[in-house]
Amino acid sequence: MRDEIKKLKLFSRRSVVLGGIKLALISTVLGRYYYLQIMKSDRYSTLSDKNRIKLIILPAPRGRVVDKDNNEISATSTHFRLTINPLYTREAKEIIPEVEKILGHSLYISDEILRRRLLKRTRNEPLVLEENISWQDMAKVSENNHLIEPVEVIEGISRTYNNGEAFAHILGYIGSPNEKEMESLDLPKFGDLRIGKSGLERVFDQQLRGTPGYKKVEVDVHGQFVREISRQDAVQGEQLQLTIDSSLQEFVHAILSKRAADAAVIVLNAKTGSVLALHSTPSFDPNQFADGVTQEYWDEITSNSGNPLINNAVSSPYPPGSTFKLVTALSGLINGIDPEKKVLCTGSYSSGTRSFRCWNANGHGYLGMKDAIAQSCNPYFYTISQSVGINKIAQAARILGYDHKTGIELLDEHKGLIPDTAWKKERYKENWYPGDTINASIGQGYVLVTPIQLAISTARIATGKLIYPTLLHNHEEVHPSELNGVSKEQLDIIREGMYRCANQPGGVVFRHQMSIGDFTVAGKTGTAQVADMKLKDKGRKFKHHALFTSYAPTHDPQYVVTVVVEHGEGGSKSAAPIAKQIYLKLMGKPTEIDAVNNIVDEDA
Repeated sequence: MRDEIKKLKLFSRRSVVLGGIKLALISTVLGRYYYLQIMKSDRYSTLSDKNRIKLIILPAPRGRVVDKDNNEISATSTHFRLTINPLYTREAKEIIPEVEKILGHSLYISDEILRRRLLKRTRNEPLVLEENISWQDMAKVSENNHLIEPVEVIEGISRTYNNGEAFAHILGYIGSPNEKEMESLDLPKFGDLRIGKSGLERVFDQQLRGTPGYKKVEVDVHGQFVREISRQDAVQGEQLQLTIDSSLQEFVHAILSKRAADAAVIVLNAKTGSVLALHSTPSFDPNQFADGVTQEYWDEITSNSGNPLINNAVSSPYPPGSTFKLVTALSGLINGIDPEKKVLCTGSYSSGTRSFRCWNANGHGYLGMKDAIAQSCNPYFYTISQSVGINKIAQAARILGYDHKTGIELLDEHKGLIPDTAWKKERYKENWYPGDTINASIGQGYVLVTPIQLAISTARIATGKLIYPTLLHNHEEVHPSELNGVSKEQLDIIREGMYRCANQPGGVVFRHQMSIGDFTVAGKTGTAQVADMKLKDKGRKFKHHALFTSYAPTHDPQYVVTVVVEHGEGGSKSAAPIAKQIYLKLMGKPTEIDAVNNIVDEDA
C-alpha cells in the first residue's frame, strides 16, 4: 500500500512536470504565433506579396524626331524578344541549347555575352536571348512551349533611325547608362532603360526620354503570370522638331558617302541661321548602338582612321586657307584701307629676309580689293596685314563669329583659334613677328576654324546680321540684330569680290559656272596647307585641305553652303563642285551626282 502511494506521488510529480513543459511549449508556440501573425503581420504580408506580386517597369517610348516638314527621322517602335523567365535564369546555360535546337539556328550567345547580360539585368527582369524575333521563330516557340516552359516571348521597344548614317552626327545615338550616369538619373534601374549618348539624343535626353510606367502582376509559385493587379502607363517623350530638310540631308549624304576622305558640309538658311543640312563623313549607323553595339561593328568604326564618331562639322578645327582672306579684307576696310588702291602682285612678297609666295607664280599684276578676293591673290592680303596688324585682324575675325563657339545645339563644339600678340606671348612665351601676321592673313600659321564657324561668318557677310546657327525648329520669326562695327558699304565690297570669284573671268571658281540663271552664287575658295610642300606628292594624307564657302542668290541671300574636304587639294577642284550640286538640288534641278563623284575620284 505504501509503495502504491509512493508510485502515485511520483506519477503526479512527473505529470505536473510534463504538463508544465507542455504548457510552456504551447505558450511558446502561441506566443510566437501571436508575434508573427499579429505583431509582425505587416512585415510578413509584405514578404509574401514580394513572392506573389511582381513590379514590372514599363519603359517609355522616346519622343519622335522630325524634320522641318514633320517627316519622321527617328522614332520608337515595338518588337518581340525571346526571353527566359527570371526564376530560371540560373539554368540559362542549359536552356539556350534547347532553344537553339527548336529554332534551328544559333543565338550566338557566348559564355561571356551571357555573363554580361545576367549582370546587366535586375532580379525581376527576364533574360533577353534575342531581340526582334521573327514571326517564324515565335511560332516555333509557341508550338514547343511545353518543352521549354521557362522561355517566353514578350514585347519590347527599340529606337529606329531612318537612313541613320545620313543623320548620325546630328541625332547621335542611345545606349544603356553606365554606373556614373545611373547615379545622376532619378529613374528606376531596368534593362530597357536607354539614354542619349551623343548628338541631340544626349542634349535633349530628358525631354525625349519620357516617364516610365509600371504594372503590378500576380504570379504563381513557378513565376507564371496569373493576373494584372494595377498599372500606370508610361508617358512617351516629347517630340523634337528640327530645322533640317531631310531630303537635302540625304542628298548631301549621298554625295559625301562616295568619298574616301573626311569631309563636312553645312547648309544654312542665310537669314535665320537655321541648319538645313549638316553632315560629316565618314559616318556611322546609330541603329547599331540602340540595343548594344556588337564588338565587330565597334572594331570596324574605331579602326577607321577617319574617326566616324567625330562630327567634323563642329568638332574639327581646320586652317581656313584663303577663305580667311575675307576676314583680312574686312579688317582692312574697318581700319581705313582704300579698297580701290592697287597692289602689285609679282608672284611673291618679301618681308625682311623671307619671301612669301603667291599661288600664281607669274603674279596677278595690279589688283584692287574686289579682284584680289575674286582671284585670291596672296600678296595683296600680305600687304594689308602689314598695315593693320594681327590684333585688328583678330578683332574682325571675332565680329564674324570666329574664336568662340557658335552655340549650335551639339556637344563637343570646338572654339577654333584666332591668334594675336597676347595669345602667342602666353602660349609660347614669344613675341609676335611680321611673318606670323603674313601667314595668318591667308588662313595659315596658327589660325584654326570649324566648318560651322566658316558657314556662320559667310551668313554674316551675306546679310549684315548677327546670325547664329540652330537645329531647333521655331515657328516664331527670327529677327537677328545688325552686325556691330561693320557698315553695309564695307560688306558690299567683300560681297562683290565673292560675286566676281564665281561669276567673272579670272575668278577662282568661274570655270565651274556656279550660278544657275538668275540664281547667282557668291563664294570664296580656300586651300589649306597641312604639310611641307615637299611632301605634297607623297600620298593623300599630305595633300592640302579644300574649302569652299558661299551664299546665294546674291541679290537676296537665302542659303549658305560651306564645304570642307580634307586632303582634297584645292577648294575649286573638289569642294566647289560639291557645293554646286547642292545648289542644283536647292533649285530643283538635275544634280548629276555621278559627275561630282568623277571629279572627286580624280583627287584620290
